[in-house]
Amino acid sequence: MIVDAARFLDHPGEIALAAATVVALAAVVAGLPPLLRPAEAEGGRGRVTPALVMLTGGAAITFTAYLAFELRCGTTGCRRGAGGGFAGLHRWWRTESSWEWGAQLLVASLGLAAAALAFWLSARGSRRARWPLWSARVLYAAWAIFVFLVPGAYELSR
Repeated sequence: MIVDAARFLDHPGEIALAAATVVALAAVVAGLPPLLRPAEAEGGRGRVTPALVMLTGGAAITFTAYLAFELRCGTTGCRRGAGGGFAGLHRWWRTESSWEWGAQLLVASLGLAAAALAFWLSARGSRRARWPLWSARVLYAAWAIFVFLVPGAYELSR
């Protein structure tokens, strides 16, 4: 079976979302047994709270990013540029089928995968959970800046 490469390259956000969803589901399932042990044996469950908050909030952000992507690019794909600005950023939030809708979904999906990894590592009691947790925070902050701050600042300056 020959696979059309353009079909996959057109939708990296969707591919990342599918992978992040699988990673998140696996992380939650793998993180449950350590969390279900008696609290005395593990030294408390407070270590998992930041990662759980990030995973829960990240799932909501990623779902919002997916809805925005589907509404704009669901039937046509996101191949077109948005405008004449730098990197096509000129009013991309008002344009159907611009590549930025896929890019914001990609960033949110990477954040979900990082948050899921942080949850799994936190549930196991690993000290290595800090890096994925901070990565998820940075990715979601970048997503918020890209989706809210840049369009808001542009619209206010016009």
